[in-house]
Amino acid sequence: MKTLKTRILLLFIFCTAITFLQAQSIEERLTQKKPSCREVLANAGNLLPELYAQNAFDSLDKAITFIHNSCSDIPQVFYLKMLLALQRPSILMPKQVDSNFIELLNDYALRLAMIKTQNAQIYNVDEYKLFSFMQQWATDLLKEKKELSDDGRFLCNVLAGNVKNPELELRSNKDTYPQLYALLKQSDAEERNGNRATFAFIAGVWQPTKDLNVLGAHPSLGFSFGGRNKSNEFDITMQFRFINAKNNYDVLRQNNLYSLNHYFGGYIGLDYTRYLVHATGFELGLLAGAGYDGFDIANSNEYNNYGNDYLKPLSVNSFNFNTGLRFNFFINARTFIGLQSRYNFINYGNNGGTSLHGDAISIDLLIGGNSRHYY
Repeated sequence: MKTLKTRILLLFIFCTAITFLQAQSIEERLTQKKPSCREVLANAGNLLPELYAQNAFDSLDKAITFIHNSCSDIPQVFYLKMLLALQRPSILMPKQVDSNFIELLNDYALRLAMIKTQNAQIYNVDEYKLFSFMQQWATDLLKEKKELSDDGRFLCNVLAGNVKNPELELRSNKDTYPQLYALLKQSDAEERNGNRATFAFIAGVWQPTKDLNVLGAHPSLGFSFGGRNKSNEFDITMQFRFINAKNNYDVLRQNNLYSLNHYFGGYIGLDYTRYLVHATGFELGLLAGAGYDGFDIANSNEYNNYGNDYLKPLSVNSFNFNTGLRFNFFINARTFIGLQSRYNFINYGNNGGTSLHGDAISIDLLIGGNSRHYY
């Protein structure tokens, strides 16, 4: 009987202890501090090279997974998973290997170049260690893995720091890397189709017609900015025109005629382009715009010479409605060279002076870019 009581007592103590420990474990788990991503990456710079030196790739896989869980989808996880997949072909490539991976490779090459130009004392030490490790791992793969495919060798060369501009390399060798180039084309298409901001610098020539030709042709400079998607683009455009008029023209001010040749003109308006033709390297669309157009008849010195108020108003203005064509050639996914030609319907009023009836034809060269697409 004594033995039975002893057993019951021991069982009670054991159950009580288990319950206490379980409650303590829950409290600890609820109150324990989760390591920050920065702390995890700081430790990774020391731990990952040790595991790699031991050929402990199973442990490396677990460590990379832990980093991913702690830091979400940071680029370093993508690079490490890619290296592991190249080291052990049975491991699947990371899910990010889609059209966006070109941008990740470009960012890696840029980051590695920045690290190389700075030593560990100046740059972030932990990031320096991690990128140096990835560079060494990729270099070892190039030496040891003779069975790597052309695509695999390209990825290793990027991660080893042997390719300075991955995107340019793929565009120049599309037949060597057909699968990677296909992803690059897909990335281009996604960039073109998404909503994005756009801007451009503009240089061109403005040629008037009919009576307005008395002013002669003028060079123009300007810029535009706006937004677009695949088929539609809206821009605020500002252009300025220079050089004095080819011939003198008369203006009537305060019942007096003045013969002048001063010219400083410009256009500010809202332009819309509807793109109808799309290809990998170019696009073509119809352009229409509306805004304010005008030119100054005198500069400040001429105004002062003639006397205050005598030349007011100092400008000749008109509403400008224009239409034409626009062609864009893409240097890469976001940089383009454009050419646009449009016919400007204008009607300068110069009552009592030289007739300025006529329109104008403008031809412009644009150099610009688009931001990364957003949703």
